[in-house]
Amino acid sequence: MQAIRTGSFLAPVRNPQQFVNRAAIVIVGAVAYCVLHTLLTQTPLVPFRSVSWALMAVAPWYVAIEICLRLLGAEDRSLMRRIAVPMVLLGTLIVSTLGERLVLSSGHIDVMAIALHFFQRIPTLALVAIALAFFQARMARSWRNGIDPSGAASSDGSDEFTRALVMGADEIDWVRASGNYVEVYGGGRSYVHRATLREVERALRGCAFIRIHRSTIVKREKIVATGGGRAGWVQMADGSKHQIGPTYRAGLGEALKR
Repeated sequence: MQAIRTGSFLAPVRNPQQFVNRAAIVIVGAVAYCVLHTLLTQTPLVPFRSVSWALMAVAPWYVAIEICLRLLGAEDRSLMRRIAVPMVLLGTLIVSTLGERLVLSSGHIDVMAIALHFFQRIPTLALVAIALAFFQARMARSWRNGIDPSGAASSDGSDEFTRALVMGADEIDWVRASGNYVEVYGGGRSYVHRATLREVERALRGCAFIRIHRSTIVKREKIVATGGGRAGWVQMADGSKHQIGPTYRAGLGEALKR
């Protein structure tokens, strides 16, 4: 199974520049649609009105989708995150409806027209919800298969690093992701290298290591205790404790029975 590409549409932005680039594409596309619609309907073209419509009616949906992608992209999704997604979408529907009616009516507020426009935009809300559900399904499938959906690439001699990991696997107790780096712990020592946890997991496959969280890999024989109930944790021989991700709990239980 392949990781979700960071450049794909159904993936959250990774930096402010990418956010701005995507926003520009969305707004330019919305303006072009508005201009084309005006030409086809043979109505007077008002450039300021086209740009205003794009900003008020379309831009809020782009921002809302990015927020929802981040809420759904996390492996551990709390109840608050699940509630936040429909609230964000409903709020966006209201804001975009009001904004669009203000632009089209030149600032005149007609309650009945706004209400009608609101219900006309419900299919748009449904399409966005379906797209987000598809994204969430892909993310969940990736986590279940132990794949980091960000698909982040590493550099700085990752081939040499993974070979060194295999050669020194006996001395490694656990590995933790830290942004674009991994922290390797073992024998009372630790060091940091620029790599992804997915690469580390692949390199240590077959060396009795278990992924217990989206950010943590541990050596099975170094686990001395588990607990915590639903919000589980494992304790290592060095005394450190690590949270167990919900999607990795079943796999850990099977591994400990072997």
